[in-house]
Amino acid sequence: MNLQGDGAGRLNAMVNRVFCRRWRGEYWMATNDGTAPDHRRRAVKQHWGRQSSIGDVHPMTPAPIQVVRHVSFEDLGTMERLFASWGLSFEYLDPPGADLARAADATLLVVMGGPISVNDVERFRYLGDEVALIKKRIERGLPTLGICLGAQLIARALGATVAPMPGPEIGWAPLTLTEAGRASPLRHLTSPVLHWHGEAFELPTGCPSLASTSKCQNQAFAVGAHTLALQFHIEVAEEHLARWLVGHIHELDHLGASLAKLRDDARRYAARATAEGADLLSAWWSGASVDSESRRGDQRAHDPREG
Repeated sequence: MNLQGDGAGRLNAMVNRVFCRRWRGEYWMATNDGTAPDHRRRAVKQHWGRQSSIGDVHPMTPAPIQVVRHVSFEDLGTMERLFASWGLSFEYLDPPGADLARAADATLLVVMGGPISVNDVERFRYLGDEVALIKKRIERGLPTLGICLGAQLIARALGATVAPMPGPEIGWAPLTLTEAGRASPLRHLTSPVLHWHGEAFELPTGCPSLASTSKCQNQAFAVGAHTLALQFHIEVAEEHLARWLVGHIHELDHLGASLAKLRDDARRYAARATAEGADLLSAWWSGASVDSESRRGDQRAHDPREG
């Protein structure tokens, strides 16, 4: 947005900062310095007249990374900066009401966590739509990443059971990698990671376990190079945890969990865990993106419409 006339420079700068921050924070990752590229600003202006608030604006062309976010505080966290370093923008899809079709052909689909169950599909019918979306992407070999609830949705899409655990797993704890895990991008994880779940997935047919903890036997699995399911969190920095504690306070009080310990452990482990998580995702993405491009090339080669 640019205003014309003398004396408008400072106002222009202020308005553009507001636009860029809101745009970056809700739908697009711009650049590492927090500014939005010119074509993103134009997209805001072009669509400004259609919606009542910037947060509701969706550009005509979907962002390359589509992120299904079930609750606002369980967002990409430190992955926002990582995706910016890859030169890829992202767009949040917030169900219910999100147009999941925007993610059908996305370069990468990320499905985040949330305080609901895969088994709640009768109460939250959009979960069935998410499962259908994930299943189609896996069949096409398109890069798909699931974290916590997202990992359970991937398991369900592949026909695996998701069921309550004997007790919830909340807090920071190390992973024990399997032989397959040590040969996978999870090899980058040496620090305790954040766990926050009361259900666990069975392994889909043909998918070996990559990691476990004392409370949860199956913490991760992969489908080829293109799909990765992580039951744990590698995106929650110390500063992000404050919102989680507010959002989950009733659950924490019910369980008698110590907020002080969660905060102390975040100070102790979060920086290293998120840094190692970024290394994990970068290693996974290098394989997933190459695999995806190879599949797309094969599809074009067999498409009679291609010249």
